Amino acid sequence: MVERMKAILRSQNLCVLATCHDNKPHCSLMAYVTDSEARTVYVATRQDTTKYLNLLENREVSLLVDTRAEDGTQDPASIRALTVYGAYQPMSDPEREQLIRERLAERHPHLASLVRHPKSVIVPIRIVAFLLLEGVEAAHYEVLD
Repeated sequence: MVERMKAILRSQNLCVLATCHDNKPHCSLMAYVTDSEARTVYVATRQDTTKYLNLLENREVSLLVDTRAEDGTQDPASIRALTVYGAYQPMSDPEREQLIRERLAERHPHLASLVRHPKSVIVPIRIVAFLLLEGVEAAHYEVLD
């Protein structure tokens, strides 16, 4: 089941990132890439955004990825929605960060100016668990070790 969940994560381009500050949630639509094992999700943002300031205060996040575009359906009974639970882990390797910036710009050309902006930062989110909903009743929860 974990491999099915990772496959959904790898196959999509957009997610909703949920952060929180003072018990106030904040959601952001984000383009992303994953590492080869789909254990870390990478997004880019500027350091002056609400989402980034929230991450500095509270590193725990969730992501929502759905398959509406892939499945070509709007039928709620057949949509798969993947919730990813994780934590922000700041990057400490400038070379690795540059590689991620390049991957983001390659996969998402509309992000090129953002990833090159001097106030941009790469946000790695280390995945802790997945929750896959298939339709309205089937739910599968998996914790990563």
